[in-house]
Amino acid sequence: MLEVIAGEARKIAVASSLLFRPPKRSSDEEFIHYFTEVFAGKDGKKFLQACPPRPNGIGIRAIEKSETQFVRDTDPAFYPEAKSVGITAIAAAPLPVRKYIPEQTDKDLEQTGVLYVHFTRPSKNISDDDVKNIKEWLSIFAQIAANEIFHPTFRR
Repeated sequence: MLEVIAGEARKIAVASSLLFRPPKRSSDEEFIHYFTEVFAGKDGKKFLQACPPRPNGIGIRAIEKSETQFVRDTDPAFYPEAKSVGITAIAAAPLPVRKYIPEQTDKDLEQTGVLYVHFTRPSKNISDDDVKNIKEWLSIFAQIAANEIFHPTFRR
C-alpha cells in the first residue's frame, strides 16, 4: 500500500522520486537497507546513495517544525551531493505517526518518519504557487501514509 501512496504523491507533485523514511530505525546503515523504504521513480536510490538523510537535514527540520519543508538547489542549505546526481529540489513532510498512537503504547512507536520528494526538473520552473501546492499535497499524503503505517503496527 505504501508503494501506491508514494507513486500517487510523486505523480501529483510532478516529482522524480519519493522516499519514505520509516519512523523507527537504529542507525543510518540499517535505514539504508531497511525493507520498508518506498521508492517511486528512478532517482530515489541514486539520491539515497549519494546523500542519505542527515541529522540536521530537511527531514529533521520538517519533524521539528511539524510542517512540510521545501529547498531548491539555489538555497545555500541545499546538498551539493544532491546536485551531483541531478536533484534540483527536495520537499520533506513529517509523518505524524505519534498522533495515531495512544499514550499507553510502547514509547519506541512514538516517533515520526519523513516523506521526501525529489525533483529533477529545473528548480526555476517550480513556481512559488507550485511549492505551496506541493507542500499541501505532500502533507495530505503524509497523513495517509502515517495512517497506513499505524494500523498494521498497532495490530501486532
